[in-house]
Amino acid sequence: MNLYRLLVLIPLFLLAACSSTEFVNLPDGEQSKCDTRLIGSWEVVTVSDSKDEDEPDYLTIEADCKRFVGSSMEDGNPEAEDLQEDTDIQFVRDGKTQYVAVREIKSGAESNSDGGDNMNYTLYRYEFKKNRVELRGVDHERIGALIQSGKLHGRSVLNAPSSGQRTIQNQVDSNSAELSRGLRDRKAFEKRPTMILKRISDDAMREAFTRAKGKTGD
Repeated sequence: MNLYRLLVLIPLFLLAACSSTEFVNLPDGEQSKCDTRLIGSWEVVTVSDSKDEDEPDYLTIEADCKRFVGSSMEDGNPEAEDLQEDTDIQFVRDGKTQYVAVREIKSGAESNSDGGDNMNYTLYRYEFKKNRVELRGVDHERIGALIQSGKLHGRSVLNAPSSGQRTIQNQVDSNSAELSRGLRDRKAFEKRPTMILKRISDDAMREAFTRAKGKTGD
């Protein structure tokens, strides 16, 4: 498990969706490896009632964002894992809009087998609301429409079978300035949060694990 899987693959699995949008570049703005407001512990809540077995119950972001530690109960025992392994994470602040971008970093053997390029970015817009953070993924169809209209550069492939779910795969090649303009489109991001992080104290997290372990031991 890493941050790429947490923010990209698990939401796709839970939403039973196969659409995707990848970004070659990041939007304009101040880039950093850490948003210090995120430091601390969070309960991880996805938009679906289903739960992927690899999804952590809690996320702890350590000082200077040196580690993103996912914690979950496994067979009655708390398990923790550094989610930053093999993942590049970037925070971008464009005026009042905040983005988090993740991409998976391929290790030696994987890189050599396909030319050595790292993967493109997946982008989320995030907002702080009292004691929680809401992350919203892009609206794939809207991004596709922006590509088709020429407001963004890239390619968009629509698969619309006669029966079953329509899907769309986008790759956005726009430079940073053009991407920032395109993402200001009011429909570029989903209305509903893809994932919510709820602030939780370390004591409350330990208590939750104690209760969960007690139930498992019954």
